[in-house]
Amino acid sequence: MPLPQIELAIHRLEPLVALTALVIALVTAIRAIRPARAGDLSRPEVVSSALVLPFILLELVNRQAFHEPFPVPHFAILWLVPVSFTLILTPVVRMLRRREPTGARALSTTASIVSLILLAWLWIGLIHDQMPCFLGVPHCD
Repeated sequence: MPLPQIELAIHRLEPLVALTALVIALVTAIRAIRPARAGDLSRPEVVSSALVLPFILLELVNRQAFHEPFPVPHFAILWLVPVSFTLILTPVVRMLRRREPTGARALSTTASIVSLILLAWLWIGLIHDQMPCFLGVPHCD
């Protein structure tokens, strides 16, 4: 009698991970903007804009013949995820540079690292999914 094979169904987890990462991104951005001073968001904005700008240019150059509206919500999410990633990463790096005791903020650091992994997974998944659109393939969605 053959043994049943266990199937690793990562594709079932992807919507849940994407939704979780998007919620993390939105909560992080809202919490960061609320008490922010004028210069607090400049680094995340620049990093995120530098990451998203090449894809915007690809979209504009390769999709102009299709007469479709520009996907503003898609690029807003593509921009928001690296902003959140940078906002979460900055305090973690500062804490590691100060070399605080490991037990002092272990739970916070662990939650931040998990959030960073989820955000990176979401961003890479979005880029992978939309790459044909960026390259001008018709009917890519």
